Amino acid sequence: MAKPAQPRRDNIVLYAVGGALTFVLIGFVVAWFYFKQSAHLEPQVAYVSFGPLVVRASHYSIRTSVAVQTANSQESWVQDNKQQVELALQEALSGIDQDRARQPDGVAYLQTVLRDRVNAQLHTKNVQDVLLTDFIIQSN
Repeated sequence: MAKPAQPRRDNIVLYAVGGALTFVLIGFVVAWFYFKQSAHLEPQVAYVSFGPLVVRASHYSIRTSVAVQTANSQESWVQDNKQQVELALQEALSGIDQDRARQPDGVAYLQTVLRDRVNAQLHTKNVQDVLLTDFIIQSN
């Protein structure tokens, strides 16, 4: 005689619970990695603002505000030497080529000159860049 067939168990509930638990576990792992990675990220650069700086040379006058970009670890150096950096910026502005500053690439020219002259005058490489936040030049 043949045995009667046993009723099949419906495992859909087990599959649904297992899938939900797997999904939640993957979510926790992804969130843990995300927050662990973002905890190690810190800004690589810092900015220190200067200005408005006003320089009156014999043939032109300049009014500008700048942000000095430096490494995050060097921000305290810039803050501690803020007065010397500001004086170096003003001296650099007093010696620029005003015709070159008025050309289409004049802002890039000024930023490069300011960065190079500040680093040279203060005997450092801590100033990575000088960014003009506003700029007006006027002929006298």
